Amino acid sequence: MPIGYCPEVCQTPDLLTLYYSVFRSLTFEYSKHLPAIHFQADTIDKHTIYKHAFYSHAFYCHALYSHKRSRINRVSSMSKSISHLPLLSPSLGTERSLKVIRWEGTNSVTRTDSAADADKSPVVYLQAGLHADEWSGIHCLHYLEKLLDEALERGELTGTVIMVPVANPIGLGQHINGYTVGRFDFDYTGNFNRNFPRLAPLAIPRLQETLGQDAQRNTKLIRNTLIECLNDLTPRLEADFLKQRLLELSLEANIVLDLHCDSEATLHIYANQHHQVKAADLAADLDCPVLLLEESTEGAPFDDANAAPWWQLQEQFHKNHPFNLDCFACTIELRGRTDVDSVLAQRDADGIYQFLQRQQVIPGTPKQSDRLTEGTPLDGMDAVKAPIAGLIEYCKSVGDVIKAGECVAWVVDPYADSHDSQRVPVYSTTDGILFARRRDKMTRPGHTIAKIAGAETLAFRKEGKLLEY
Repeated sequence: MPIGYCPEVCQTPDLLTLYYSVFRSLTFEYSKHLPAIHFQADTIDKHTIYKHAFYSHAFYCHALYSHKRSRINRVSSMSKSISHLPLLSPSLGTERSLKVIRWEGTNSVTRTDSAADADKSPVVYLQAGLHADEWSGIHCLHYLEKLLDEALERGELTGTVIMVPVANPIGLGQHINGYTVGRFDFDYTGNFNRNFPRLAPLAIPRLQETLGQDAQRNTKLIRNTLIECLNDLTPRLEADFLKQRLLELSLEANIVLDLHCDSEATLHIYANQHHQVKAADLAADLDCPVLLLEESTEGAPFDDANAAPWWQLQEQFHKNHPFNLDCFACTIELRGRTDVDSVLAQRDADGIYQFLQRQQVIPGTPKQSDRLTEGTPLDGMDAVKAPIAGLIEYCKSVGDVIKAGECVAWVVDPYADSHDSQRVPVYSTTDGILFARRRDKMTRPGHTIAKIAGAETLAFRKEGKLLEY
């Protein structure tokens, strides 16, 4: 009888809950290493449940990390480890995993540890390629890994860094006619960077009776509760399982950097208004000219799923229960899809490394960086739309400063009868930097062909749908 099937326990809801909590994350690849456990309904007690659950979970962990695809390299108390976490198998005979690299510095601490450890160095989480056809971030983390290894060898790493260099092996497998189609999941769930679990509504009922007056204790309690809420979810689709795995890794961190890229673009960052100062520091370290600040995106992207619960819970409990907003999260867009270049990747890795120095994850004095921007509102971004189908002929380049009413591009429609009417101009509605445009020059009506970062809110931008363009 296979592990995970226990008729007697399945007839007892409270025992089933405990039993399932131990085995819910097992895939067949690892569960086959475990002996079947059978409980008798007339002799069962919680002590027996806990004993078998403990030994079975320990056996699972051993099997997981000794598996041939789960290589761990531990250096010392200040260490680097590599593990491979299995994902839900999407079909017979297939399996995928996430590679996770973890550096532990001299002052490292798990953020769920005791409140007395709250003054320890930060835990940082970095990932790249959540949109699996965006590869600049993967290249950047390749160079950043070497910088972190060198810091570890010199004994200079104080905090903890968790890195997932390839965050979406599902999307990388979506390969059609020579092209990776990695932004949207082919299996129902849509955009890979939308609809991550919204944890604050789940956490509020659990926290109402447990929060007190100690800010450090409350901060620790909130983090633990968010993790518990996430672990109680039961994803059934592969992409949802992936999202849960990524959040399991990142919820420990109080700095979360999600690396993406656009089509054709200059460096730009998406962050929340709560984090304007820290985001502006990051933009300066990366020599980034565009910082887009949102109040709420409502689409539940990865960065928002990490950071938003903290201020949502603060709105609920701030009058009586103090705590720290203990997670800074943002999305870094490393230019365009074709900007996979060693010089750029090294420069970006150096910028992130300097930011980690500024956050005291790595000792040293970061150089003084000139701020190119203090940030502009995301709802002030002009998403310039194509009025008709046709071929895009740009008359402005990425990085150009644009004036409202200025022509950005022409859309050429060869089907128009007269030659003069084949060229339709497209204009900007705001002043600002043209920071992104389309790499593919054939468009359909209503598609976004340029993005301009303006300083003033635009009336036509729909609140809550700021990322849907």
